[in-house]
Amino acid sequence: MLFYHITPIADPQRDAATLHTLCTQLGVCGRLRVCADGLNGTLSGARASLAGLRAHIAQEYPHGHAIDWKISPVETPHQLFRALSVRVTRSPPPTSTPPNLPLTPPPYPT
Repeated sequence: MLFYHITPIADPQRDAATLHTLCTQLGVCGRLRVCADGLNGTLSGARASLAGLRAHIAQEYPHGHAIDWKISPVETPHQLFRALSVRVTRSPPPTSTPPNLPLTPPPYPT
């Protein structure tokens, strides 16, 4: 499951600790970043566990119900990630295309 949510977070340390505890209880692994500007996650776990995390985020963060979750079900008996990493960062990862990358693909030969 991938997601990004831009929302003001008054106390990123507190939220990171809360989300770490919740993910641990739910058996969710992967990477979750928290900053004053929002959340960014790449996570895996059982469907019910990920649904529980989505419900928490939707309830606790403004406009959390409107997050565009990227979910790709995988049938596997084990976690896709070995561990959980929840960290506070100073700023979110970039969400735009760097200026030196073309926005349209080059023409293909016919």
